[in-house]
Amino acid sequence: HGTSSRAWVGAALPAQAATRLGQGQRQLAGVGPLRSTAIQFDATSVVDVTEEKLLGTTLKLTASVFGFPDFPFLVELTKEGRARFYGGMVSKEPGYWCVEQGNRDDGERPDDLYLEFTQPLTERYVKSFTIPGGKCIWRGKLNIKGGPGNLMVNLDGGIVVSERNDGKDLVREGVFRGVSVDEQAIQETRAKNKEAFERALTTPKGESTGFKTPARIAGAGIRRPQRQLAGGQKKELKDADTDLEDD
Repeated sequence: HGTSSRAWVGAALPAQAATRLGQGQRQLAGVGPLRSTAIQFDATSVVDVTEEKLLGTTLKLTASVFGFPDFPFLVELTKEGRARFYGGMVSKEPGYWCVEQGNRDDGERPDDLYLEFTQPLTERYVKSFTIPGGKCIWRGKLNIKGGPGNLMVNLDGGIVVSERNDGKDLVREGVFRGVSVDEQAIQETRAKNKEAFERALTTPKGESTGFKTPARIAGAGIRRPQRQLAGGQKKELKDADTDLEDD
């Protein structure tokens, strides 16, 4: 963990991150799926044009976060402006996503675009990883090629932070990268994660798998506290296990 302070985090808070994609959403809530014309985008704004391109995109993220090295999972950028975590990672509820221009004050180029999304954490994640703010904020540099039908999205240099002291301080929780995936890749990712998780539950202590730590967090055969990761996690991925099986 390291403490830092970045102005962009304020823009990634749920109420603010949903501003563009959420125009008129409150009136439409409960009416059914949004039509593509429900959200008005400014064709002269590179941010709006990019957000419109990303609607409905699913990303495969590979993150070193919460102590898990190179941990793969999926995030869907829904047409309602929500970020749905699944296929290996869970959230208390869908977060929010938006596109932002680079912040010169943070050493970024204003011409570069960044994807930001929030992850409301489950109670067990909050306790296991000691995140009193209850939320993580993800931000990565966008690289988009192609258009409808052949859109290719890459996220590079991603950083995951959590808030402390009512947002005054930030703690770096990890890093990530990402790529857009089609339905076949989505199913492959979910299947591999489910298999790895189930294998971890039956792996002897002396061996290791990519899901060994999540299995320990889930409480699989562990009778003493495990403090290998930040925060001394004990049990968690019961949520992720359910997600992998039922989602």
